[in-house]
Amino acid sequence: FQVFEFRKQDSSSTASKTHTYILRPISGKAKYTKVHIDEAKRSGQALQNAAVDLDDVTLSLSKDGYRDILKMADNFSSFNQRLRYAHYRPSLPVKSDPKAWWKYAYKVVTHEMKKASGSLSWEQLLRNARLRKTYVSLYASLLKSDMSRPVVEDNEEINSLDRELDMEVILQWRMLAHKFVEQSAERQHAQQNKKQSWWSFGWTGSSKDDGDSKSFSDEDWERLNRIIGYKENTEYIPAQQDMKLMQFYFEIRMKHNASRLIIDGSECLADLSCEDFRCNLKMYPEAKVFDLKLGSYK
Repeated sequence: FQVFEFRKQDSSSTASKTHTYILRPISGKAKYTKVHIDEAKRSGQALQNAAVDLDDVTLSLSKDGYRDILKMADNFSSFNQRLRYAHYRPSLPVKSDPKAWWKYAYKVVTHEMKKASGSLSWEQLLRNARLRKTYVSLYASLLKSDMSRPVVEDNEEINSLDRELDMEVILQWRMLAHKFVEQSAERQHAQQNKKQSWWSFGWTGSSKDDGDSKSFSDEDWERLNRIIGYKENTEYIPAQQDMKLMQFYFEIRMKHNASRLIIDGSECLADLSCEDFRCNLKMYPEAKVFDLKLGSYK
């Protein structure tokens, strides 16, 4: 490991600096194991086991620490607020392009007002429809140009459109583009097979109507889930004899645990500590068991 030290300015000598920790440095170890279902049935242990051993967990809250916590919470709140409208946010600083920032403020306020009213203007609906048509057609054409790549990330026009859209809208429109490309490839493949077949001279029967290609089959849903990274719960349905099989077991142990309220530097106003803290969680298919043990406290 590497140790970082504070040094005085314009000096090579090391300067000692007192640290004020909210959560003191923790040492410990963790272990995770996973067993086969047959072994779990035979031995009676859980399918997944996780254990965490901690030596000393101490929370110390001072006046400065309380102020820093409030400041950090305020920073997180501001960040989440900006993240919602990141696609409107200009890339240049305020001094470089104040006009763009005024437009940014106008778009955000307008978006909030329309969101509160729950309605969109007809012009905005038309613009979104045209934008969706442009985005889906462009993204689909880029996918067709290189069928080996799962996503398009190196196109400037797509990146420019992404900056104007929400993440949910981008995901939906890309799903439509992938679905369009897959249906086009399947249709082209079916036509090629039909031309190569001897039965295409009049003996071919229609297997599916044209309207069936517009509906989602099980294979379509499987491809779509693979595209968006969604994994369906394909695990087996537990039988009646498996309902008592433990799925997951988690245990955490702390040799020493303390919470302190500090004032005026090092003076302790309140101190609550305990020894040999243990808690575990057992998860079954239809039940959860939580157990808590405490050696001593003061």
